[in-house]
Amino acid sequence: MRRQIIVGFFSLFLIALVPARAEPVPRGALFKASKGTQSLVVFGTMHVGRPDFFPLENRLLEAIAQARVLALEIDQAADPAKNASVMQQAMLLPPGAPNPYASLNAQQRTRLNQLLGSAGMQFAAVQGMRPWALAVVLSVQQFAAAGYRADLASDSYLASYARAKGVKVAELESVAEQLGHFLRLSDADQLRFLTDALEQAESGKQLQDLHDLVDAWGHADRAAIDQLAARAAADSSFSGVFTQKVLLEGRNGPLAERIGALLDKEGQVVVAIGLLHLVGPQSVIAKLEAKGWKFERVY
Repeated sequence: MRRQIIVGFFSLFLIALVPARAEPVPRGALFKASKGTQSLVVFGTMHVGRPDFFPLENRLLEAIAQARVLALEIDQAADPAKNASVMQQAMLLPPGAPNPYASLNAQQRTRLNQLLGSAGMQFAAVQGMRPWALAVVLSVQQFAAAGYRADLASDSYLASYARAKGVKVAELESVAEQLGHFLRLSDADQLRFLTDALEQAESGKQLQDLHDLVDAWGHADRAAIDQLAARAAADSSFSGVFTQKVLLEGRNGPLAERIGALLDKEGQVVVAIGLLHLVGPQSVIAKLEAKGWKFERVY
């Protein structure tokens, strides 16, 4: 579960609009909310996708068309060159940095080389990457091989739709801010993150977790989504705790604050952020409810 959440950060940097092909059906999770005279629509996205996910259903699209602003975690189209530069700087080791892989034992090195080989890569080509970044790259490769594409993320689809309707697209975070959570990991913790990724890939668990989440999102299966969120929250591994406490719960409070500020400024807003930010007792929805917002889950 944790791996697909993490990969969501990086798939956001690669996403693009998908042509409409299928009959629209509910996907993800859609909420509507009110507070006094203010109203809000919130949608839970997936940061990877398949062609059959699109188009998204009309209630969501109509809400975006009528809004002043569509708010995303990040908007890659705002400045792709800058975002790519920030991402490269964050993912690569600085010149002269000590070799963070030196403490891997022989078995770990063998397993890493085997996983790299299955993805068509060699260690010599990636040893300049920080260990957490290498873990993410390996996960992206595995997901792509299974048919889950970063360029078919629902975030990008919605951003392109909003622009076509003349609706402003706003960012709730920045690329640098998101990557900063990983950059604060110590070298030892980055290696723990990488070895977790090896174990998840070898066991098949990370791919199965993604299959389960995509299936729940694709069918707007509320019970399954809630169950998967609870499963992620119960993951006691290093990367599981990091994902839940830092990448989800640690960001949910600031996201809720920024959504509130954007509503005060713009009035009519649709928010589209990662699905797992919207469920559970520490979710963005829960944070906004604590501020007086009344939510209804449409699906």
